[in-house]
Amino acid sequence: MSEKAVEIDHLKTLLVAFKEKTQIVDDIQNELSTKSQQLVANEDGRVDLQNQIRELIKKAEEDAKTNQEFQSSLQQKNQDLQDEIAKQRGDIDTLKTEKADREADIDAQNSTILQLKNFIIRIEQELEVRKDVEKELADSRSH
Repeated sequence: MSEKAVEIDHLKTLLVAFKEKTQIVDDIQNELSTKSQQLVANEDGRVDLQNQIRELIKKAEEDAKTNQEFQSSLQQKNQDLQDEIAKQRGDIDTLKTEKADREADIDAQNSTILQLKNFIIRIEQELEVRKDVEKELADSRSH
């Protein structure tokens, strides 16, 4: 083979090698383009997720605040009810004491009434005895 043929063969080999390298470069550029698009899509997704997380955190904070306010409201209502129960128990104790005092007064008055009835019965008996004695005296004077 002649030198020219060797050189042509060498140039053909170089051309094939360059085409392969060009194909590899094109493949790398395509892959780079794909990876860049994926990176952009992933970054967009990350931004969306970050925004969703921020919104969820904000909602969770608002819910926590609402729950805290509701819990405080319930605690205040509970305290008010406990205070009212304590007041009513005090009122009940006062009424029980007043009732006991009145029952004691009624018992004392009933005792006094009973004593007075007994006293009246004794006086009536004495009057009856006196009437009988006066009648016997009157009868004995008239005989």
